[in-house]
Amino acid sequence: MPAEVLYRCPAFGAPLEAVSEAVEPRGGSRPTPRARRIWPLGWHSDGFAWGYGGSGPAELAAALLLDVLGDAERARRLYQAFKWQKLAGLDQYRPFQMSGAEVRAWVASHRENEP
Repeated sequence: MPAEVLYRCPAFGAPLEAVSEAVEPRGGSRPTPRARRIWPLGWHSDGFAWGYGGSGPAELAAALLLDVLGDAERARRLYQAFKWQKLAGLDQYRPFQMSGAEVRAWVASHRENEP
């Protein structure tokens, strides 16, 4: 099973970071986090945001779902509901952080025919 991913974004418009802990390297040294950047998909806006129901949160929802699911069609079907249920109510003045496990749990509990 791959390492758990933590998604974080320090501020509106910044790239989303997907951080996972690397496997322990040889020689017994401590694992170091690996991060990769995720840029907006261009579905709605030029940047990621949260804490309201606009295009920035829609872009963040789409990017998170696409990265976690690896399925663009499914991400397109789910991102608006995910935006409203998981992102719109967050404090927009605090950095964004969410685990891949939290995204997967929402997907597992969400019926795709629900708004």
